[in-house]
Amino acid sequence: MKKLVCILVAGLILSSLALDARRLNVSSLCSTIREYRYKEGFEAISIGRLGLSLAGFAVRAGADGDEDAQMAAALVKGLKKVIVVEFESARETDKAAFCRDVERHLKGSELLMEVNDSEEHLSIYGVVSADGSNLSDMVIYGEEGFMVVLSGCIPMEAVGSIVEGC
Repeated sequence: MKKLVCILVAGLILSSLALDARRLNVSSLCSTIREYRYKEGFEAISIGRLGLSLAGFAVRAGADGDEDAQMAAALVKGLKKVIVVEFESARETDKAAFCRDVERHLKGSELLMEVNDSEEHLSIYGVVSADGSNLSDMVIYGEEGFMVVLSGCIPMEAVGSIVEGC
């Protein structure tokens, strides 16, 4: 799994050189998530600014010169919201409707990377700044039953540090 994450992050960095993406509509995705979050088989966790600030503070407080902890703090610092949705155990009709709605919201957004293996399909959408220094409003979407929405700004230096650490 660690290798997969490293490959994904490396691809994001490489793809950032030539991207001119339109912004993702995170608010419309959030509305769809709110619509489905109480249906059977859907689990959603949302962490806002306060929770992310507390997490960043905890990471910085425990860093004591640890490069990995400093890198994690840099990643968390620019985020406004993180939403994790798991819908693998949802009814097939609800899952299909949710996927249609998500894909409708993502249509026209910049696809940064797609990963296929024998069992899963993963798509990563996001916005890379024109100068390639920041990654924002990223969505990691697996039709098989999960989605992660990251709203905010992540410095590419921090993303690059993750790749180097792999």
